[in-house]
Amino acid sequence: MRKYGTAIIFAMTFIATFVVMWWHWQVHDTYAMCYEKTNGMPWAVVASDYPATPSGAENALVVETIPTWTAEEHEILTRVLTGECQTGSWELQVAVGSVVLNRVAHTAYPNTIKGVVFQKGQYACTWDGNYYRTPTARNWEVAEYLLRNGSQIPSNVVYQAQFRQGRGVWKKIGSEIFCYR
Repeated sequence: MRKYGTAIIFAMTFIATFVVMWWHWQVHDTYAMCYEKTNGMPWAVVASDYPATPSGAENALVVETIPTWTAEEHEILTRVLTGECQTGSWELQVAVGSVVLNRVAHTAYPNTIKGVVFQKGQYACTWDGNYYRTPTARNWEVAEYLLRNGSQIPSNVVYQAQFRQGRGVWKKIGSEIFCYR
């Protein structure tokens, strides 16, 4: 037992030292961590060393979400959800908005939300007037969720209509069919 006891104490000391060093690096040596718009994560995180907290606690880590999308992008995505599926389910709205984001990321389409939504012949709501209906709270919420979390469907699903197109159907939600490029 003695010969294993020393090894166990050494291992526990090593692990504890590693954990303390990792924590110190995470909390004390971090001034700002910013994540750019990659992998469908259009937001940034900023952490500071010694922020003031309401309770006055020292060394607390504060993480603040800073949107990297514009109010215009939020409104356009919200309005396309309003025009295409205003009263649809959460799942339908997320899928419709995800198609917009997938197109933004795809080289065959414009690289902005505005460019994708207003691309000639793409979204009927931009020419039939439905784009200008009053958005619901859910439309705003889904748009913000997507801007924060990125597309929630496979990245090569870039078609959404009431008919099949592209290279096969990913999913049908209500009367909308979502297809692969």
